[in-house]
Amino acid sequence: LSLGLLAHLAAGALRQQPVLVLGLYRCEESTPELERLADERDVQACQLSRLSPHEVGRMVAGMLSIDEAATDFVRFLSDKSEGNSFFVAEYMRMAVAEQVLVRDALGQWRLAESSEPTSVLCESLPLPHSLREVVERRLRGLSPSTHAVMLFAATMGREFDLALLQLVASKSDTEILEAISDLVQRHAFEPVEDGAGFRFCHDKLRELPYAALDAEQRKHNHLCVARALELRRSQGFAVERAALGHHLLAAGEPARAVPHLVAAGDEAMQLNALDRAVAQYAAAEQAIMADSPVMQPDRS
Repeated sequence: LSLGLLAHLAAGALRQQPVLVLGLYRCEESTPELERLADERDVQACQLSRLSPHEVGRMVAGMLSIDEAATDFVRFLSDKSEGNSFFVAEYMRMAVAEQVLVRDALGQWRLAESSEPTSVLCESLPLPHSLREVVERRLRGLSPSTHAVMLFAATMGREFDLALLQLVASKSDTEILEAISDLVQRHAFEPVEDGAGFRFCHDKLRELPYAALDAEQRKHNHLCVARALELRRSQGFAVERAALGHHLLAAGEPARAVPHLVAAGDEAMQLNALDRAVAQYAAAEQAIMADSPVMQPDRS
């Protein structure tokens, strides 16, 4: 009924009247009826962009009726929400429920006193149930083939190369393009700016499906990614040694992961990227420990 009324108004019923009708809907919940309405002559469609960190800060301050929100809290909300205003609001509600945000004696909102840094306090917040429902609703009803492609992409990371994804998923051109098209329409995937691949629109869209994989399925997916990377490397393509080592380690192949992780650490050292080098050497040490039963603690 609402769409019928709006279509009637857009057809000219209000053309001579000083009236503006403003309607909002989530892009991932678009329907053919809404798209037809947006194409009407007297309808102007606007897509709202994500909030900048500064705008998140203004939103938080406005919701809490304070002049300025704590910098660390705003940074946490901006990182977790990636500029999605609904996510900002839901994390704030969770902060209130978990008493990370509390009222002082004058009734003003403030961060709870704690011996922990603000960043640690915020990171302890659980994922709001409403956000989990948003992710589940956006991915509901995927075909088995598209669901498998999405899970392989989630294993590969936030951003992924389309050709590599096709190799990992062992799908035909038609199957992979249909899957990508469906996931783009659901606003789960989006093209990266340089046009070389795709990425998950929000990391929660990747994180939650990946977390739902059981241990064996997760190992299988990582092994598929590692084999695809090894194949491309044998064909002369540039392959990040760190990524290959990570996937081999996650696939339960620590002995094969070690040389790649060490090489990645050496490459980082040559670039004076010390933090990255330490991370790769630490991962190599983890792989060596996993591959050396003699060095494992006695659990009998």
